[in-house]
Amino acid sequence: MKYSVKFIISLIIITIYFLPSCTDKLPEPQEPPLDCSSNIITYDDHIFNILESNCNTSGCHDNLSVASFGAYATLSTSRKETIASRVADGSMPPSGNISTANADSIRCWQENGFLEK
Repeated sequence: MKYSVKFIISLIIITIYFLPSCTDKLPEPQEPPLDCSSNIITYDDHIFNILESNCNTSGCHDNLSVASFGAYATLSTSRKETIASRVADGSMPPSGNISTANADSIRCWQENGFLEK
């Protein structure tokens, strides 16, 4: 069976044109946005425990350092903002080992005005 040169060139062009579309990945599924309006997070009930377990460690924010986390009254607004932004950008804790649920709690705490109780 003999194919014409035009047919073979056309087949090659079509293959080259459609082949990359076969390798495109589908977009990753998006998680629903976090609803902080129904998730009331407070320092005393939630955030203190998150900071204690993830940040108050030797050489980091332990009770011996100036940067320790303790009573809510000792945290200035800028310090609370720093905590929230550093957890959000992944620079805190340095190990990066904070669960998504804990990071979301810190974000909701920020969005709801850094509630104490």
